[in-house]
Amino acid sequence: MVKLALVSENARDYGHELAKGVANFAQRRSDWTLELFNPTDVVSNRDVLHGIDGLISHVNDERTCRILRDLDIPIVNTFAKSITATDVSVDCDHAGIARIAAHHFLKRRFQNFAFCGFPGLPFSDPREHAFTDLVAANGHEPCVFRGKNLTNWVKRLPRKCAIFCANDVRAYQVIQTALSLERPVPSDLAVLGSDNDTIICAFSPVPISSIDPNARGVFFGLSAMHTKRDMLRAVMEGVAYSLRDCVEVCREMGVSVSDMMACGGGGTSALWRQMLADLYGCSVKTVTSKEGPALGVAILAMVGAGMYDSVPEACQAVIRTKQVQEPIPEQIPVYDRCYQMYRSLYPAMRNSFKALAKL
Repeated sequence: MVKLALVSENARDYGHELAKGVANFAQRRSDWTLELFNPTDVVSNRDVLHGIDGLISHVNDERTCRILRDLDIPIVNTFAKSITATDVSVDCDHAGIARIAAHHFLKRRFQNFAFCGFPGLPFSDPREHAFTDLVAANGHEPCVFRGKNLTNWVKRLPRKCAIFCANDVRAYQVIQTALSLERPVPSDLAVLGSDNDTIICAFSPVPISSIDPNARGVFFGLSAMHTKRDMLRAVMEGVAYSLRDCVEVCREMGVSVSDMMACGGGGTSALWRQMLADLYGCSVKTVTSKEGPALGVAILAMVGAGMYDSVPEACQAVIRTKQVQEPIPEQIPVYDRCYQMYRSLYPAMRNSFKALAKL
């Protein structure tokens, strides 16, 4: 019988999920016995690991690493840092996570960017480099926290700044600091964490947006009676529900959404416009011009050329609306219930996404 140990902190979600995954695998091995230890247990009494044949660890502090190094047994470390010259490290794609964060902010047209991590830690540095490299490649100079004074750093950040944090712990700290400085989140500082630590997120005074690289799309409620037509509508509704999340953020900020303009290819669909009107509870209009972005550029050019004194004045003169879709009152509560179901799906399937990623 092989006697193994897992040495990992269990105060946060990551430690719980790691222990759960290792335990589930160990239960399928009849030739294994597995014991769980907190790093503080090992530091206070290293004899607890006597007789262990091998261990899986998630530790970073040098004192615990030194004790594990002296054991002279096979080690698999999940902290992206080798404890001995011969151990194995298991890690995630830190650069990939950072690129997701950068693309998320760039698509939302942010002009100011920042990264806040833990300089020198093996998971933080590659996330910093990948995020700042991609942001810089798109013509922006990000502000990077160098680990000295978080309050002063947050205070000096420009308005409307997109901040990617190395993990949810750092995101929580940035949010707390921003609120203490009376800098509203997310209207002034948009904070994005990583690793989706539900325990940390639960303690945050405002919701922490966090990247879960394991998340996947699903068709929920599919049965034999559904057709291709139903699946196409489900995709459209999924997009509409995700936009409803943005509408809810606006409402939390005290912004009333009473009118919406749809342009481009999607705006030509009466079905989609009606769906949006019913889901958001407001009228949805489209413009006579088929090219919304090009029209916006033309308006800015006319203001720049002096044809109009301001952008609002130009919009008033140039934009013409048509095909107004009003919400259908009886549809609004139906979509509200469906939206709440949509919001419940990710938390319910989060662990399944993790298990799928491990297959």
